[in-house]
Amino acid sequence: MAGPAADLDDFGDEEDGARKVLTSLQYAWVSEKAAPEVLQYETETVQQLLDMVADQDTQSREHASDTVSHRFFFNVYQMEIARIKFLIRSYLRTRLQKIEKYAMFILGDASLLSRLSEHELQYAQEYSENLSKHMTAAVLKDIPVNFAKLDSQTEKEDMVPKPNVDTHVFCLAKDNLGIVQVGVGEETSVQIDRGDLYILRYGVVAEFLRDGRVVLL
Repeated sequence: MAGPAADLDDFGDEEDGARKVLTSLQYAWVSEKAAPEVLQYETETVQQLLDMVADQDTQSREHASDTVSHRFFFNVYQMEIARIKFLIRSYLRTRLQKIEKYAMFILGDASLLSRLSEHELQYAQEYSENLSKHMTAAVLKDIPVNFAKLDSQTEKEDMVPKPNVDTHVFCLAKDNLGIVQVGVGEETSVQIDRGDLYILRYGVVAEFLRDGRVVLL
């Protein structure tokens, strides 16, 4: 007869799948922290984890007070739920920090815009609008019109902050990448195989990162 014990066993059956999803978001979070530009939002991974947290919380609470062992497992699962929530919040917070820093640049780049979630896009637009209103009321209204633009971009000046894709990052190859050009000239190419760890310019590995062939550390 299936009972509370069987329900607890179900957690073990889902453990491998949950671990893969969790590991996937961990890699995404670390890569997001290391990359100078905002990366593709992990829609499916985040939603899967949110669903898992909700299901696990519901199931663990159903039998939380049945026995001493169930109360123990309930506490263990609540700790795991808290850890997963921390990871999700950290991932989203890292992305929001970049969105705030490069809001105007992101809003002017179709490729970067496509990487945002629906809520992130709304946040970027509202943040940019509020920043413009605040700066206008505090400073820009009192200076000449020629200097009162936050998004001025000319040959002599560029007022829009943008990510530095020439910064160096630690990267771990998840696949055999072959010969990779890391600079100018034939002598600046390297053979990168699965498992290799390098410090390279972000611009060199950005495409591999988007394809899931490398992760940042």
